Amino acid sequence: MAPLLSCFRIISLVSLFYIPLDSNARTLPSVPGRTVSETNHGVCFASSEISDVTKLSNTQVSWLHNWSPIPPTGLPADVEHVPMQWGAGAAETFQSFVLNANATHALGFNEPDLGSQSNLSPTEAASIWKQFIEPLASHGVRLGSPGVTNGPPPSMGTGWLSDLIEACSGCTVDFVTIHWRVLLLSGDVPS
Repeated sequence: MAPLLSCFRIISLVSLFYIPLDSNARTLPSVPGRTVSETNHGVCFASSEISDVTKLSNTQVSWLHNWSPIPPTGLPADVEHVPMQWGAGAAETFQSFVLNANATHALGFNEPDLGSQSNLSPTEAASIWKQFIEPLASHGVRLGSPGVTNGPPPSMGTGWLSDLIEACSGCTVDFVTIHWRVLLLSGDVPS
């Protein structure tokens, strides 16, 4: 079973909670000079302001994703960009972006179970995954599942993800990403 990856979003800062579900679980990206416990924080970055991304240097943030295969301008050298294949568009170029960037992790589709987001059926997503994302596993890239919504099964959320896993037999998923939308107040943030 794949480890679980969850982002808790507070404004744009995100903490990563990586819960290995078995002893063979792979680890998060490492940053030289930092231990894994110091590097388990990431940012889901939606800003286009260079000054925002540069503030991440020399912090506990070790990775960033921006719903794109292309890192934001000004990304500090001590922060890894985790590319995402957002939807079906330009899937044929995703592999080259990931490999040319020496990325260690890549993310699947953004809310494919939602019409206003990447809007893919599990069968469509499996086809794209097999052709354009799965080959990255043979290069040592750790693959994160599509980030489904918390919509009700069977056609959304965990139901959609189960259908993808069934349609994508033999596909590599090293960790599962989830979207958990909840309002967290100042003292409520898990450590």
